[in-house]
Amino acid sequence: MKKITFIVLLMTLSYFAVAQQGAIIKSYAYRQETIPGQIMEGQEDARFVSHFIYLEILKKNSIVIKYIWIGKYCSIPSVIAISKLPVVMVHNTGMGMNEGSTQLVPKTKNTILQVMQGKEIADRKFTTGKRLAAKNEFVIAYTYKGKWCYYTGKSIKTLETQFGI
Repeated sequence: MKKITFIVLLMTLSYFAVAQQGAIIKSYAYRQETIPGQIMEGQEDARFVSHFIYLEILKKNSIVIKYIWIGKYCSIPSVIAISKLPVVMVHNTGMGMNEGSTQLVPKTKNTILQVMQGKEIADRKFTTGKRLAAKNEFVIAYTYKGKWCYYTGKSIKTLETQFGI
């Protein structure tokens, strides 16, 4: 009897743990370093890093993304619903030629949102997001059904360096 009670309790706790995760099903996160085609004198290191973050949610769900932390930097993001799937990135060799492509987001029946980092803001009052950002590559703070939720991304995949842009 104790064994059955324990199994039922364990299943119930597992259900509530999954139910509390929020509306985001999955994320696809990438970073890419870009080296411009012409580097002006005095710009020894003109490289910059772009982030491509996509979130998958069920079509019936509606969320409002409030903040994003990438590393320790917090910003108010721009969000775009992606209608054309799959999302594919074409690689540029720097000589005006394409060198293959990488699929960033597969085709799905769910809604895909692209989250783009905005201007950095001070995150003094966002203790939960700041705490989560210290342990994860990125954190998304959003509201779902009137409640604040946090999605944590454990890793950001690095894409090949882009040249000549």
